[in-house]
Amino acid sequence: MGDTKRQRLAATVAKLRAHAASAEAIGSEEEAATFAEHAAAMTIEHALSDAEIAASTQDAEVEPIIKVRVDLSAHGIREANKRCAWTQRLARSVARANLCRTLVRSGTNTPWFVGTASDIETSTLVWAHLVRTGERLSRRAYRDHRASELETAGWVDTRDYRSSWLNGYCARLGARLATAQDDAIARADAAPRRTPAGGSTPTALMVVSGALERVEQHIEGLGLPRSLPGIGGHTYSKAGYRDGQKAGASVGMTGRRGIGA
Repeated sequence: MGDTKRQRLAATVAKLRAHAASAEAIGSEEEAATFAEHAAAMTIEHALSDAEIAASTQDAEVEPIIKVRVDLSAHGIREANKRCAWTQRLARSVARANLCRTLVRSGTNTPWFVGTASDIETSTLVWAHLVRTGERLSRRAYRDHRASELETAGWVDTRDYRSSWLNGYCARLGARLATAQDDAIARADAAPRRTPAGGSTPTALMVVSGALERVEQHIEGLGLPRSLPGIGGHTYSKAGYRDGQKAGASVGMTGRRGIGA
């Protein structure tokens, strides 16, 4: 087997390991395990050394930062001619957990993700899954709440229940994503690593900070306005917000390619 082929194999293993680390950072343990298993299998099958795998990434091109508009119809999400508070907040949380940022525009509920192509793909799949799940579960919760109110009180007061449910759902998911990333960074920094002679290895936090800084610099270069007028998202139904938080605490964040229900 020629050197060129070994280098390609080593580079593939390095990418699989990177995907596993990215999946772990958002709490997607099933996806992380799948990537890690493939990487380990290739390493053993082709007798690749850690030195070869590390060397394969040294001269690799840095993946460029791009911006991608989410195709809502491709993910089963209805387009609207107005912004949507909870989906935009959820997009920000998902993006940050995947080393991306978001852009929004007035007059549409479609977000743009800014980052590397692989990070944008992950962000889009996670966000779309959580939006579809939130829409489905919130409608079910509204029906159950309405039926319960009629049965116990004989009348219905469901004002703002569903919007409050979605706000609670979004808030809890945002906290889970942030915690999962913090935990992954802490685990990575606690793991033993080989330090090059005379040098040092960057911490996981440094890597994450550097990646986000590249994204911010790209956005700055676009020359776009950085803020838009605030939109809704206020909570008026305590019951709705509470029930949404409960759902957000338990909903799965893995499925298709490890991302889905």
